[in-house]
Amino acid sequence: MLLVEEMQNSGADAKLVGELSRLSSLFGDRLPLERVWSQRGYDKFKSLAVSRQQELLKALAGYYELVSGALSSDPEALNSESRLLRQVIRNMNLIISESVYSLIEKDDIIEIYSKDLVQVYRGMGFMSICNYTLLELLTHEFHELYERSQQINGMMFEAVGRVAEVDMHEGLPVSNIPKHLMRELFSEDRGVFQVEFRYMFPLFVWPQKYFGFLVIQKAKVYQEPEIRKESVHFL
Repeated sequence: MLLVEEMQNSGADAKLVGELSRLSSLFGDRLPLERVWSQRGYDKFKSLAVSRQQELLKALAGYYELVSGALSSDPEALNSESRLLRQVIRNMNLIISESVYSLIEKDDIIEIYSKDLVQVYRGMGFMSICNYTLLELLTHEFHELYERSQQINGMMFEAVGRVAEVDMHEGLPVSNIPKHLMRELFSEDRGVFQVEFRYMFPLFVWPQKYFGFLVIQKAKVYQEPEIRKESVHFL
C-alpha cells in the first residue's frame, strides 16, 4: 500500500493509478506494484500530449479486460503462456494456426501486433527479465528503451512484410534472423539480453481478413561465456 500512496502523493492521475494497480492485482506475484510504477515513467507520461495519455490509459484498460477475460475462462492460464494465449486469441475473435500452441516453450516471450505494428498483447514472460517498469515501457518508444543492431531491425521489418503472405498453418520461421544482443538504455541495471526470434504467425479475423501477427521469441540475460560458445550477432 505504501507504493500506492507514493503514486497518489506524486500527484499521479487517479485513473492511471487505478489502471496500474488493478493490473498488478490481476497478475499477483508476476507483476508486483514496484514493476508497474516509477517516477521516471510517470514524468514521461505527463510530458505526453493529452491525446496520447488517453490512448495509453485506454491501452491499459484494454489489456486488463483482455487478460481478465481470458482468466475468467481458464483461471489456471496465468501460469501457462500457451493457455493464456489461447484464451486471449479466442476473446479477440481471431484465428491462428493450432500448431502455435505446441511450439511455445517454457520462458518464451509472446507478442501480438496489429498490421499497423501496434502491440496489442505481450505475455508476462517479458517482464520476468526486463528491468523497466510497465509504465516506462508504455510511455517510451522502442528506440528510447533499447539499443539493437540496425541490421537486425531491417531483417525484422522484412519478415513482417512477408508474414501476411505465408500459409497460416506453417507460419514464418525466422531462423535467418541471428541471435543478437539488445541493451537497455536507461534502466538502473542497464541489462543486456541475448534475443532469439523463433516464429511469426499471421492472425486473421474470420474468415480470412488479415489482422496482424504473433511473434514467438526467447530472451535471456547476457552471460559472456555463453556468448563465446554460440553464434551471436553483436550490436
